[in-house]
Amino acid sequence: MLILSPIMKSPRNFITGSIAKNFLYISSSLITALLSLLIPWYYAIPLLIFVLSGFLLCIKFQYGLYILIFLVPIAGRTVGFAVSAPWNPVFRDASPINQISVFFPFALFAFCGLIISKWTRIREYPKNHLNFILILLLFYATLSLLWAPDFKHNFFQLALLSSNMAIFAIAFNTISDQNMHKKVMFFFLFCGMFYSFIAVILYFIEPLVLVKSIRLFEDFSLNLKIFTSAITKKGFIKRASLIANSNESALILNLYISIATGLLFTAKKRLTQLLLAILIAALVSLSLLTMSRGGEVGLIAMGIFIFGAIIRIRKYFVVLSILFLFVLISIYQLEFFVLNRILFSRDKPTRLATTVKSKEVQGVGIRLEFWKAGFKSMKKSPLSGAGVGVGSFKYYTLVNHAHNIYLSLIFDFGIAGVLFLFFIARFVLYEFSTVFKNQSSYFQIMSVAFLAGLVSIGVHGLVDFEYNTPFIWLYSGLAVSTINFAKQEIIQASC
Repeated sequence: MLILSPIMKSPRNFITGSIAKNFLYISSSLITALLSLLIPWYYAIPLLIFVLSGFLLCIKFQYGLYILIFLVPIAGRTVGFAVSAPWNPVFRDASPINQISVFFPFALFAFCGLIISKWTRIREYPKNHLNFILILLLFYATLSLLWAPDFKHNFFQLALLSSNMAIFAIAFNTISDQNMHKKVMFFFLFCGMFYSFIAVILYFIEPLVLVKSIRLFEDFSLNLKIFTSAITKKGFIKRASLIANSNESALILNLYISIATGLLFTAKKRLTQLLLAILIAALVSLSLLTMSRGGEVGLIAMGIFIFGAIIRIRKYFVVLSILFLFVLISIYQLEFFVLNRILFSRDKPTRLATTVKSKEVQGVGIRLEFWKAGFKSMKKSPLSGAGVGVGSFKYYTLVNHAHNIYLSLIFDFGIAGVLFLFFIARFVLYEFSTVFKNQSSYFQIMSVAFLAGLVSIGVHGLVDFEYNTPFIWLYSGLAVSTINFAKQEIIQASC
């Protein structure tokens, strides 16, 4: 205990001290040597990085949030490890259902660091009123293993749900004050700028989905599924993507926009406001270029929510809403004219325009088939109304996700999923009513921005995604943390 006392009292001093440095040097050398004896060096180096990262994150879990903010948006289903086994079937696109995302070890290490930090009481942590609901959901998901169609598959899906809840906990507990919150928000936007820059480059690459499987060990491989740009079979305009597919990219870009909007209304310097406004315009243009119908509706809903919710501009709600729609249509048409007709010399209409003209919404038709299959799979549950079990929708339908956040909960958890949705909706409405009339501080305005992002998730989630989407859990953790700080300010002001 005497040896561990410096670590328990001050992890920062421990990291910067000579003891920590010597320990890292010696341990890394020993681990590298041992690994090199067992496996090739190109396997040893990544494992060494994971080991040292785990050691660091267990001491300073806050670094894990930055790693997750960087990795989670594009690595959810893009880069991961998979086991080839009978219990791990493949989707209709031939990719494995159960895949360990590359950020999973970092989330695990950071969560362990969070537990250690709470146990040693290094600082006070905020109370999360959603803890009880999340624990109940996790308990029910664990209980659903009793009627799971394939225990190994469902246990893996339970592990993914647990890791997403760990990501939520890390995002909620990391931020300790306003200065740190600003650092996290600007790092969040920096990652958005970085991936947007990559998306622009990928847009001019020939349409391709790079799917590659690198075998690391027997029955264990590293899978890559990188989206460049997209073009439909009928030759419509290319669709932008942030390495992930276009629908996921649209959601991620919309959430970047929500953060940038909040920072815009809290910024005090004119230069900062100007740069944020330019960034928002660029992100909106790129979001529209994904040609995601759900993403575009989510963007519109988010914008209208902001105009009605922020006190400073609420009186201009009607004018701003009409102007916003006009600007979106103008940007959309300009992108089509410049990119489609000038750069790519295509006369084909855009994906959205063709859908409206032909009155054929193919994407919704496919989703209806998925949802019918989901309701049909619920009949296979031995308990009526209990759901098919955590991750079982994927197992029965071989579809990568339910394409509806709400139905995905109902398919897997039945009545319990409905109750979870009710409590989440109640929480969001209550928090909105709290900050709706109080917007005098940084946290209160940022809370409105995060609520706008949750509106975008809620609208887009009607036709895409599932409850086990990592980026939604990460964003929700940051949102609840921000709202919690805003509520504390309101309570203190009323005392």
